[in-house]
Amino acid sequence: MSTTAESPRLETLAGNPAPPGIAEDFRGLCTLPPAALEKLWQVLGPCLADELSKDTEQLIDVFCHAYGAPPDELTRALKACRFLLRTAVKCNLAAERLAEDIDRLCPEQAPIRELLVAGYEPLRAKFRSDVLQAAVVDYGNVLVGAQWRLDVIEASEQGASLRVPVALLTFHYREGKDTRRITFQVLPEMMLQLKKICGQIVP
Repeated sequence: MSTTAESPRLETLAGNPAPPGIAEDFRGLCTLPPAALEKLWQVLGPCLADELSKDTEQLIDVFCHAYGAPPDELTRALKACRFLLRTAVKCNLAAERLAEDIDRLCPEQAPIRELLVAGYEPLRAKFRSDVLQAAVVDYGNVLVGAQWRLDVIEASEQGASLRVPVALLTFHYREGKDTRRITFQVLPEMMLQLKKICGQIVP
């Protein structure tokens, strides 16, 4: 795929040229002190959220002070990284293709490529999980977590010497934008039924 110095063509953009200024802003990463580059994900991660908060802006200021990063160059580089990584995630771009785009934007800078690619896979996995949950949450509650505990009923006013195991299952679920939980007491017969159902769904 051909490139130009000003506007390299990117796999992230389906072979289209990078927007004006992106390559130059991205190359601002090359001006960062080694310590700032090594810790870049501390400030880049929060910058990848859907909306940037005041806390994120304050974090950038603190980061610049702590690692001696030039504020203007860092801010522009973060915006370029945000554009590249969020676009790559949304089109589910393979990490190898992203690495090639980084090389086009910032040639012969292996540490930068390795740093960004290392954080890309967890980012892509989280995005896909969020997309899947968003795709189903409009149609009902979504199970997002589970906990369990095993108790034994020794006796009750209904009978003595019962010695019956009872599982306590707590399910965490999303209802719209809220996260809730509900706990069930499950007797052995129902646990066997649940085990059978799970075995049929996930062989």
